[in-house]
Amino acid sequence: MLFLYDAHWVYLNTFSNGKIERWHQSLKKECIRPRCPLSLEEARRIVADFVVYYNTRRLHSALGYITPKDKLEGRENEIFATRDRKIEEAREQRKARRRAQRQRAVAAGMSAR
Repeated sequence: MLFLYDAHWVYLNTFSNGKIERWHQSLKKECIRPRCPLSLEEARRIVADFVVYYNTRRLHSALGYITPKDKLEGRENEIFATRDRKIEEAREQRKARRRAQRQRAVAAGMSAR
């Protein structure tokens, strides 16, 4: 027995189908329009290349600026920890540079504020 049902959504309504609309927007904006394929074969090739790029190299803000592949493979915690460590190291380096600048200013007879 075959069961059919109606699936209702409103065209261009981001609440009902926003994820696929966002995908189509990215596909058009980042893939189709810049390359302007002149044949069906070329269009298929550039879309296939874009799908690989989109899933394996493009950082997604909704995922915390990681790739979908990294998210699916469970590497997000490792990536976030590495990112946090690098940010903390950069913060400490900035503190050390500012401290050294103040010490040089004091040594030169100027008051650092």
